[in-house]
Amino acid sequence: MERKSEWVREATRLILAVAAGWIIWLFYQHVCAPLLNGLFFPWEFTLPSIFGWGTPHGLGWWVIWVMVRAFSGWAVARLNRENATATVILFAGSVLLWKGRVLPWTFHLFGGAGDPRYLREIVAELLGIVVPFVSILLGGLWRVPTRSGAVRSAPSAPRVSAVS
Repeated sequence: MERKSEWVREATRLILAVAAGWIIWLFYQHVCAPLLNGLFFPWEFTLPSIFGWGTPHGLGWWVIWVMVRAFSGWAVARLNRENATATVILFAGSVLLWKGRVLPWTFHLFGGAGDPRYLREIVAELLGIVVPFVSILLGGLWRVPTRSGAVRSAPSAPRVSAVS
């Protein structure tokens, strides 16, 4: 019975950590991003609509966007330190599944691949699927923390000294 309760405790920690990652993601997307956009890029609202999202702040948003995704992976790893790797992979996989919803649209764009206007959109859609997944993995698995505060990193190869 004790073993079953331990399993339930671990599963609960895993679910809560993944939910926290999604909360960070959605809070940024629906609360922080609109506030920051008005604060950092007020000219966007005065530009003609023909510019769309192609305004000069695109690279700045990509950097912020990637950093938030990496932070969410880091936070998920910190919330479930004993199983940080599995939790981060589960969270990144759930994001990959969520982002994969645009794949039918992307495959539809491949039909117009002969038209150079679609190439940018195809690349943007594919990056929008892959980059969040990779940035969550990098943020969460860069240096996996343990409960004691020590950092587990990949084992290094043994050093061999050359004696002459």
